[in-house]
Amino acid sequence: MMLPTPAIARPPELPLRRREAAETGLRMGAFSAARRFQSAPPSVSGFLAAALEPMVYVGTLILAYALRGEPADGPAIALSLLVLVLTIPGSNRFRDPPLRSAIDVLQSWLYLVSVLLLCGYATGSLVLYDRGVLLIWAAAAPVGLWAIAVTGHGVLRWHSRQPGVVRKAIVIGAGTAGVSTALALQQGGEAPTRIAGYFDDRSDERLDPAAAALRLGGLADVAAYVKRHGVD
Repeated sequence: MMLPTPAIARPPELPLRRREAAETGLRMGAFSAARRFQSAPPSVSGFLAAALEPMVYVGTLILAYALRGEPADGPAIALSLLVLVLTIPGSNRFRDPPLRSAIDVLQSWLYLVSVLLLCGYATGSLVLYDRGVLLIWAAAAPVGLWAIAVTGHGVLRWHSRQPGVVRKAIVIGAGTAGVSTALALQQGGEAPTRIAGYFDDRSDERLDPAAAALRLGGLADVAAYVKRHGVD
């Protein structure tokens, strides 16, 4: 005689916990996406700046040797390689005003010189270099780098004033990740970007305060806004 199989009781579903877990997953996904977005490849000016700074340092060193009539032999090559290792990639100062870029260039140069002097003292190799070469290089390198930064800053400002260059963008999501994405859009790229606002279905209490003030509507309003205002 077969006995009936007892029914296995299932625990009640917890829709609230599931919803909270889903929201947590969405927030983590948005945060991860924002971090990937901010770590996107730099702009053309960023690539140019990353290469120009070490090139200026090495180029002015070679120029100093040429002006002094000294041969750029083994010690010069070793110093050039060390400078490349310490300065690649270079900093992008094209978006900084002249005074800020001058201060940043001077600070970076003093730090580099301090490291080089420390290495030279520790290895006893300072006697291998002509003092006149080092003095010319110490004066020419920061001036040349600052001149390039000012020139690049002027070119970017001229480019931003051209008609049709400024782009308009909206951000989906008015939380912390949305604000980070907006900042990345404004700071990256060659063309300036103006953030028109944010779209989010959540209440103001759950939004970033800076984004809540610029909320344009919910997710259902995105398509109509893009079509009406010609968002890029």
